[in-house]
Amino acid sequence: MQKTLFVLLASLTLFGHQAFALSAKEIMGKVEANWRGKSSHAVMTMTIRKPEWTRTISMEYWNQGTTRSLIKILAPPKDKGIVYLRINKELWNYLPSIERTIRIPPSMMMQSWMGSNFTNDDLVRESNLERDYSQELLGEEKIAGYDSYRIQLIPKPNAPVVWSKIIAWIAKDTFVPLQEEFYDERGSLVNTLVFENIKKIDSRYFPRKWTMKATGKNEMTIMEISKIEVDIPLPPELFSLKSLK
Repeated sequence: MQKTLFVLLASLTLFGHQAFALSAKEIMGKVEANWRGKSSHAVMTMTIRKPEWTRTISMEYWNQGTTRSLIKILAPPKDKGIVYLRINKELWNYLPSIERTIRIPPSMMMQSWMGSNFTNDDLVRESNLERDYSQELLGEEKIAGYDSYRIQLIPKPNAPVVWSKIIAWIAKDTFVPLQEEFYDERGSLVNTLVFENIKKIDSRYFPRKWTMKATGKNEMTIMEISKIEVDIPLPPELFSLKSLK
């Protein structure tokens, strides 16, 4: 799905002054470079709101470049110790309740992550809006008080994505995403992802609140980042199957 979730979390190389007459591809290239960065570490809370119940999950996240991500669940107690690891295109899930490590196949990347409105792909960011989509600049407009580019993304042939179209609003000054809309193969809007609470981290900017809203349903998932570090040294052994247990 979108790109979400971390998360939707390595967004971190701020480009200085925007160039004149950037193409849609150049804009999304800057977004992806921002989004992934060299490395990052974050602590966040995810609140899932459904009509019947509300659930909160706390987690810790590490990322290195475009190929390695690690998510460790901290709370609630029944989920504590669950770990997700991505190395290149491989994704594993460690379940402490049965002491087993399970490989998640590509066919499950678009399934719900921990019962939320985010997908496995959102959290480990296997898909890439620059690489997997063709981009078209639809115009410029103001959204949530920010001057932004409005860009349409259509998947390239054989791209490993599920959405038939994504519309993205990108802040012109920082190349931070402000909002993304996700459409199915029938052209119907399925989800809207809103990025808020944009803060400066060192010399960079990052949205510390992400809200995924399901169209036509009384449900949403809110991701809030309480701590984030960027471009930090991370030990190589952190991103290994041995680190899951």
